[in-house]
Amino acid sequence: MSEQEPDTHVIVSSGANGPDKTLSVMQSLEEEFPPEVGPGSGSHGSRRSSHGRTGVRGIVMANNTSYAACQHIGIFGLESKIEPDLATALDHLAIITVLKQRVQHGVLDGGNFEDCMRRAWVETESEVGVEAMEDLGLKFFLSLRKSYWIGRHMKVTTPRIACLETALAYRRRFAELQQALSHRGVVSPGLLNRLSIADLEDNWHRFSALYIEACCGLGETQNIDASSPKSREAVAKRLATLMEANSAEREKQLRAWNCRHMLLEERLQRQAARKERAALLRNRRAMSREDRNKARHPKLPSELVKNLVRRWERLQSQRRRREAAVLQQERAKQRAAARVELKQRAAATVELRRCRMEREERWRWLNRPDLTMADLLGKRGL
Repeated sequence: MSEQEPDTHVIVSSGANGPDKTLSVMQSLEEEFPPEVGPGSGSHGSRRSSHGRTGVRGIVMANNTSYAACQHIGIFGLESKIEPDLATALDHLAIITVLKQRVQHGVLDGGNFEDCMRRAWVETESEVGVEAMEDLGLKFFLSLRKSYWIGRHMKVTTPRIACLETALAYRRRFAELQQALSHRGVVSPGLLNRLSIADLEDNWHRFSALYIEACCGLGETQNIDASSPKSREAVAKRLATLMEANSAEREKQLRAWNCRHMLLEERLQRQAARKERAALLRNRRAMSREDRNKARHPKLPSELVKNLVRRWERLQSQRRRREAAVLQQERAKQRAAARVELKQRAAATVELRRCRMEREERWRWLNRPDLTMADLLGKRGL
């Protein structure tokens, strides 16, 4: 992957020194960007927003002296270059907003995201001019979530890249991974109710490999020291740290899943017991009616024998049903115990695989050809 930059929190703005076409676009968006950007913004009792010190959604600040424009279209992020002038950053924000709206309208009309993005890029470039688009210095990144593994409030972002096609390719691959976890097109909570631990683990390993590739590129980090934050080892360690920090939440979800299924099994057993008691009550009532009829109308010995045979057969049928119900309850308990044991084995397998990966990573680190005594001493100190 080429032309990558490290992740940086920046603030986006647009300037008054841009071309005339940019100013015309800015004027058309006056309703979206009201003049509360000045020094007096927020003085009328409005609560503090989460849009940085500028008070403008889409403008982020870098080093308290520079600004940048940033917008998101789902997981796809667009960010302009850092400018010291807030007005220039606001011009950039206006262009990015027009580009975003065109992409969204195309997707709502049923278009493919990548085709809509390319078409919106061409249309915006023809409207504001090639020079304005080049001055924008637009870069792309992906903002990704893995709630089961790193927490619902955590997300990871890829480095900023200038190549649109590369960014769209990575977005397509990450979207395919998310599609494997979705239900009717939406990745909703309760993944354990639809997928097994093995499926979630396989999806996470593929996600981690793709994220490391997006951050480091294929074959571009071989000459980077393993201690560098841009190395594959460092990125993998950061992912492992995030996953470990959320281990308690995963265990909580697994315990909740086990409790729900145990309650479901108990509910089914209680339903079977109620049905059995109702059937036994019906049989007792029927036998009582027969006894009353016999007392009222004495029958011949042959009829008494036939009734006795029928009663014996009915009692035998009831006994067989009770035995079948008991056997069914025992099998249900065995299935529930087997499911719990299978989940526990899967969790243990995940933990063993993670430990094995850590040992292999440590072995590869210790067997590097460029390993020095300083690295060993530093590793020991850590």
